[in-house]
Amino acid sequence: MMYPWRTSAEVAPKVPDKAEWHIFPLTAGTKIPIKDVSFKDALPQSEAVKRWPTILNGNYGVVVGKSGYIVIDIDVKDGKVGRETFAKLQEKYGRPDDTYMVTTPSGGFHAYFKRPAGCDFIGNIDIGKDIDIRCDAGYVLPAGAKADGGEYKVMRGDESGIIELPETWQKFIKGIIEQKSKPAAHVSQPVSSGPIPDNQVTDIRNALAYISPDDYDTWLQIGMALKSTGAGEQAYTLWAEWSARSPKFDAEAQVKKWASITPEGGINVESIFAMATDRGWVNIPTPSNEPFDLSGLIAASNDDGVTPERWDAKKEDEIERIPDRLQTTPCDFVNETANYLNGMSRKAVRAAAVSTAVSVACAITSRRFYSENKNVTSIYQKLIMPSGAGKNFTKKGVSSLLADAGLDQMYGATDYSSDSAIRSELLGYPRQFSVIDEFGDKMGNAFRAKGDSQKKSAFMLFKEAYSDADSRTMPKAMSQLGIEKCKRQSSSDNTVHWPALNLLCLTTPGQYLDAMEGSHIEGGFLNRFIGIVLHSEPVIKNRTPSDEVPQSLIDKIIEVNAVYSPDAELTLDSALMKPVPNIVAFSQEAKDLFDAFDDEIDTWEHDEWKSNFSRRWLENAMRISTGFAACNNPHAPVVTRRIAEWCIDYVRFHGERFMRFVKEGMYESPYDKRYAKALKTLRENGRVNLTRLAGLAGFRGLNQRERAALITDMEERGDAAKEVEATKGRAKTYVYPTKTPKWS
Repeated sequence: MMYPWRTSAEVAPKVPDKAEWHIFPLTAGTKIPIKDVSFKDALPQSEAVKRWPTILNGNYGVVVGKSGYIVIDIDVKDGKVGRETFAKLQEKYGRPDDTYMVTTPSGGFHAYFKRPAGCDFIGNIDIGKDIDIRCDAGYVLPAGAKADGGEYKVMRGDESGIIELPETWQKFIKGIIEQKSKPAAHVSQPVSSGPIPDNQVTDIRNALAYISPDDYDTWLQIGMALKSTGAGEQAYTLWAEWSARSPKFDAEAQVKKWASITPEGGINVESIFAMATDRGWVNIPTPSNEPFDLSGLIAASNDDGVTPERWDAKKEDEIERIPDRLQTTPCDFVNETANYLNGMSRKAVRAAAVSTAVSVACAITSRRFYSENKNVTSIYQKLIMPSGAGKNFTKKGVSSLLADAGLDQMYGATDYSSDSAIRSELLGYPRQFSVIDEFGDKMGNAFRAKGDSQKKSAFMLFKEAYSDADSRTMPKAMSQLGIEKCKRQSSSDNTVHWPALNLLCLTTPGQYLDAMEGSHIEGGFLNRFIGIVLHSEPVIKNRTPSDEVPQSLIDKIIEVNAVYSPDAELTLDSALMKPVPNIVAFSQEAKDLFDAFDDEIDTWEHDEWKSNFSRRWLENAMRISTGFAACNNPHAPVVTRRIAEWCIDYVRFHGERFMRFVKEGMYESPYDKRYAKALKTLRENGRVNLTRLAGLAGFRGLNQRERAALITDMEERGDAAKEVEATKGRAKTYVYPTKTPKWS
């Protein structure tokens, strides 16, 4: 029987007299269970009201399987096609719609049926695109409940009119259930209690890329599966990283739910693989790799230099990999941007995507926001990664993101020939985000004794623009002698107020170390940059990469850029005027953390090496935290304790890691430097005759005995080999490299 729409009072959450629903309480106005309660605690209504006396006064979940029913959930949120799929299934299996149905706040609906006989357990399973079943492994909200900004309302019939599923539908659904119950085809070894191996972390991330975190039951099952590993913080980070893709993500609720989860019912990591396979994931496990052996993942490169052996020869237990806590941030925009960047490349490194996303957040908030402590948000970062390990996606990703958000003019040049070129860009638009590739080579060319003086002036302006980000950068004084008075240009015409220059520089370890000089450290050029050294980090392989920018990211960038006071609008994008930015507040807890960090840095003043490197750590951490707060809530931004903790941790960890990288790379013995240069030359040239080798860089200037000793050393280390070629005359000896550089 068809029923008209009824008022919310008529369809308030209730339990039918003839069949008691099994229910449990939810947090008011949400679909989230109250603390320490899950759908497994559901009780018949008569018992539930005794345990939770106020349960019927608010939202509650209904575990329909225990109540003898099954629900088909049709999803239409955010462009999903559940209705269309349902219509196609009805054409094939009949129209099972003359039953009790409830609409959801997003516009979808739940169709209730009696539970098919002969099915002992029915989990949450997909039966078509954007259609799934709710029964034993989850719950639904009843008519009258309010969540997601709307109300669940009766669409058709009433609870007493729930019908049997037509036989054709029962056969169809039972067939899917039987198929789902088969063991998963994934051949990875089950994850045991303890840390999850890197290759399985990669598999899990790849699989989760195919699963949406928007549905509560799915979200909970993934959490249960990950908690079953016993991997603690590592497992939680994977769950939070994946959950942050959903607009429903609530960090506080996530932490509480994790504490209450008890993995039961056979749900484990294999369940994740099975769910992803159902959604199109190609189930090919990632093999375990030896430490630093990226040969199967990166393209061999012979032109980027050789990193000192000490870094290349570390054993796995000596590697300090980037911790999981730094792979997910307290800023939803940054997490979603990192996920987008990860998904657009066939090979991506999560840590590189996170650092790139941090730069994006700081760039879009620059000149728009300014902290009460006088912190701007523009930052400089360097990504130091092996060649071919998936860093090029940063350029394409940043460019596409800014273009789709209408900020094409912010995406700056990928190289600057002089300081005048930078100044010209900033005068045109005072917010610039430049992704500069081959940074090590460009830095070397600029600072070499007989290098490019114009390019050096550009690098010097980088240093100046960082320091002048909340004041103004002046043009160089030039003689105007002999220039007509009417053509003389006032220096104020070229003054850039609040230059917001954001740099993300890409380089390989070999390039960077070749270009390093002690003056870069002592002169303060390097300490303005956050150096992100990435080695042996897990590579995420996407078999179906997508470069489509999520609309939610575009909306957030537009929102952030649209928040300003009426008298500030004209100043924000004019280089000739001081902007009037929004003020970002700091909580007292955040202030205390930054004060403690400042005191910590002060204790290093007698360590000249560490003091030179750490001079800008506090400022960089505060700049990032200001950008995070502005992205989280542009209308009332506040740097919280959690934001401050993460930003300090991020800057400290990468700062200390970068220090060690530079120290171990720069201060080799003269012989080590000669060896590295000679090996680089050999790898560039391949198989070389001994006679020709004597004239190449690294070998040039050595006498025959020294040259022979160097080649013998290369043979003993396994870096090179000799080959004698017989000829009619005198035999010829060739030398060739035997392995490609692992740090390239």
